[in-house]
Amino acid sequence: MRHTGAVERLQEVPWDALRAEVALPAIARALEGFPVEREVDRALRANRDLTPDQRRAAVEAIFGVALWRRRLAWETGTASAPDPATLLASLLRDLAGVPEHRALSLTGLAAAPSRQTPPLRLADRWSLPDWLEAHLLSELGNGAADFCAAVAVPGPVCLRANRLLCTRDALALRLADEGIATAMASRAPDALRVTTPRPNLFGTQAWREGLFEPQDEGSQLLGLLVGAQPGETVLDLCAGAGGKSLLLAAQGARVLAYDVDRERLERKIPGKHANRAKRATEGDRLAIEQKVLNFLQVGHPFSGRKVHR
Repeated sequence: MRHTGAVERLQEVPWDALRAEVALPAIARALEGFPVEREVDRALRANRDLTPDQRRAAVEAIFGVALWRRRLAWETGTASAPDPATLLASLLRDLAGVPEHRALSLTGLAAAPSRQTPPLRLADRWSLPDWLEAHLLSELGNGAADFCAAVAVPGPVCLRANRLLCTRDALALRLADEGIATAMASRAPDALRVTTPRPNLFGTQAWREGLFEPQDEGSQLLGLLVGAQPGETVLDLCAGAGGKSLLLAAQGARVLAYDVDRERLERKIPGKHANRAKRATEGDRLAIEQKVLNFLQVGHPFSGRKVHR
C-alpha cells in the first residue's frame, strides 16, 4: 500500500499565499495545549481580510503542524524544545515538498532546520502517542502502518440536513441552486456528501437559515444509535462543539450538552441552529442526580468515540 495520500494532499495547498504572522501565533498556542480548532477560529476571525488561498494556507499550516508535530520534531531534531517556525518550515519542506529556500522565506527563518532521515518507528512517522502506537501494533500487527496511512487522509465533507427545517432532498436542491453539488450518503438518512471542491458552505443562504450542519457520516450514525425519542432527555457529556447534541435535538429529544470547554458550546448552543439543545445548568445537574435521564452519551476526549447508556 502507498503511504503517500496525506502528504500528497499537503502538496496541493497554495503555500505561496501563506502569511506566517497569521499562522505562527496560533501554532504556538496549539503547541502549548490550547484547542487547535479554537485557535484556527480565532486566527480567521482576527484576519477577515484574507483571500481564499490565504485562509486555506493558514488553516492547513495550523492544523498541519498540530497534527504532525511529532513527525516534524523528529525531522528537525527539536523534540525537546519545538519551535513553531521551525516546525512549520519542516512541514513545508519535508512533507509538502516546498523548496527549502521558499520554506524559509514563508516562515521568516534565517537558517534551515536540520534534516533527519525519515523515521522508521510508527509513532514518529505518523505522529502518534506512545500508547496508541502500542495498541495499534498489538491489535493490527503488520497492518498498523496501512491503518495509519488510511486514517491520515481526510474523509469527504459531509453535511447533516436539519430535519426540523428541511429534508435531505430539499437541502440538496437548495445547495444546487447556490452552486454546490452534493450526493446522497449511503448510510446516514440525513447525510449529504459535498462533491464541489472547497465550497464556501458558510457563505450560503442555506447555512444562514440553519438548514444544515457540517458533520461526518460516522458521527451522524453514532447519534442515531442512541435511539432517543421525542420528549426524552439526553445528557451529552464531552459534547465538544455540540454536533451530536444538535442531531439528537433535531430528533425531538431534550438535550443537555456539557463540555469543559464552554466556549466551544457557546459558539453553537444556544443559537439559531440550536433547535431543542441547551447547555447544562445547575438545575440540569440536579435533574441528573435525580436520575430522570433517558440516555447518557459520553464522548471520549481522545478517540472521538461516544459511549451510550
